[in-house]
Amino acid sequence: MLNSQGQIIKKWGANLFYLPHGLHIDHENNVWVTDVALHQVFKFKMGSNAPNLTLGERFKPGHDREHFCKPTDVAVLENGDFYVSDGYCNHRVVKFSSQKMYLFEWGHVNTGPQDNEKQPLGNFYLPHSITYVNGGNKKLICVGDRENNRIQCFDLNGNNPFQLYTKDFGGPKYAISYNKKNDLLYAVSGQGDPTTKQQGATYSLTSNGQSKLLDLWSPHNKGFSNPHDVASSPSGDAVYVVEIGPNRIFKFRTSYSDRTRIEKKSQLQKHFKPEDTLDVVNLNTRSEGEKKTDKKDKKPLDISSPPVFVAIILIVPVVIVLIVTIVIKVRKHRDSSSFFKTRTSKPFTLGGLLNRRRGFEKLNTDELDPLNSDSENEMFDAALTGKA
Repeated sequence: MLNSQGQIIKKWGANLFYLPHGLHIDHENNVWVTDVALHQVFKFKMGSNAPNLTLGERFKPGHDREHFCKPTDVAVLENGDFYVSDGYCNHRVVKFSSQKMYLFEWGHVNTGPQDNEKQPLGNFYLPHSITYVNGGNKKLICVGDRENNRIQCFDLNGNNPFQLYTKDFGGPKYAISYNKKNDLLYAVSGQGDPTTKQQGATYSLTSNGQSKLLDLWSPHNKGFSNPHDVASSPSGDAVYVVEIGPNRIFKFRTSYSDRTRIEKKSQLQKHFKPEDTLDVVNLNTRSEGEKKTDKKDKKPLDISSPPVFVAIILIVPVVIVLIVTIVIKVRKHRDSSSFFKTRTSKPFTLGGLLNRRRGFEKLNTDELDPLNSDSENEMFDAALTGKA
């Protein structure tokens, strides 16, 4: 859990999850997590470390009412009923009651030629993300149909489907998120064809299947590296995108938080300007208590200030002593080499001197990060074999 400044304030689940994938916070602030290695879905009360609802059997994949196979995401209705995108193996969406009773499911894996957007509606090729659209007179369940490069939307019974597909926003649809405040759907696309840009998109939707692509965006308009999820703030003033390999979070500020103002202004300029409002949280380096530093806030060093002047006075003698020590070492090395003609020695280096100091060890920087893999299946296999 991070605060608004990007500082880690709480960590949990280290001994519970194995390969957590989807994260969703519902209208009652319950936290939902899917784990693709455990094949399970968890529900937590906000602040609790123990789930109050668990679906699926630990490490047991399946295709029935009690089992999942690498579930990816969750969407929750106002009455507590919820949908699970059971994604990597089963290619289906399953609906449960608030009391975790199985209600129904829909979805079929692709058949015939893999012609992506031309696949029959209701077919999935890895439903990777799911969101509930409930603005205005709309009540829809939309699914990021990842490998079909499209977004599919349905009514709450899984009927009357329509799809969002535009060539301007190509590539696999990794994640989608609906914001009720703005009545907008945000999406991110991942790596597909080498010529396809990895980027985000903003859509407006209607209940009768009409949609409009309002905006395309990415960091400084240069594209993402490996986007995997997207979420928006309840107030509608920020959108977050998570990347894996490198592991980092992008925060984008929206120019407007009111839908009416967006529509009026959209003819003149984009409502979303991430290149001007980009914050980065690097999960590999940030820890609790660290503060973000912005380059534009840096000031030139003033050597006339008393603290800096005193620091210089203290540092100069240390530097002089270090130089003298090095010179003495070099001279002794030369003298010993000329006296003992048959002795062989390695040339003196400052690194060699440091390496002989007590407690100093070379830092091994050859670390392997499983998230740098190009294939998610490799991550899953590593997790299941205990190598993750």
